[in-house]
Amino acid sequence: MGNIGPSSSPLMKLHLGSVYFILSTFFLHHMQYRVVIHMHSLHCTFVWLQSRLDVDVKNEAPSKAACTDIIKRGVRQTRYHLKKKYLDESLIEEQLLAKQPPPKMKKEEWTKLVQYWCDPKNQEKCAKNKVNRAQVQLHQRTGARSYIAHRYSLTGRSTSTAAQARLQAQFEETLQAEREEAARKQEELQAQLQAQQAALEENQSLLRQTQEEVKGMHTKFEETNALLRAVLKLQKD
Repeated sequence: MGNIGPSSSPLMKLHLGSVYFILSTFFLHHMQYRVVIHMHSLHCTFVWLQSRLDVDVKNEAPSKAACTDIIKRGVRQTRYHLKKKYLDESLIEEQLLAKQPPPKMKKEEWTKLVQYWCDPKNQEKCAKNKVNRAQVQLHQRTGARSYIAHRYSLTGRSTSTAAQARLQAQFEETLQAEREEAARKQEELQAQLQAQQAALEENQSLLRQTQEEVKGMHTKFEETNALLRAVLKLQKD
């Protein structure tokens, strides 16, 4: 497969993402992701991934880093999810310890986790954090990026947005000018067509008038011929 880095193919990244759910339900402890590279227990996970994706986790640092990142994403905030799902604040510490631990967690680990939840100092800290979160008006949305870097990116984005807006305005202005020119030409053609139609109607009217005059002249000519024939006949008689 080769190194798995930023230049990897989208298909390979999709293939790695397809095993995300399987790795997220693996046997890792909820605190092991902090020292995931140094844990000997992850060797089985790397071997399992290597057998399916042809990853050389011994010699290729990017491949090993990518595998480690997948495992980190699978187990991050596990303690928070365990607390949300298994902690019942109405129960005391003894009642929580009497419950069965979550799947893939040892009894000793469950005991330490319950003791951590029920520690008065931890409960006080959680209560303060809850109050502080409720008082936050503008939530931080830059993630792990510093404010300066985030502001710089927004500045570049705003500059790019302004340039795009100018290009869009120029395009719309050009398009509007072309539309107006096309409308003007259409009006001129319409006026020419109307003028030609009026001229055609006038010519047709003149033609009808000429035909009527010719017909009238022909009638008079016939009448004149008839009169001449009558006069000649009288003279012969």
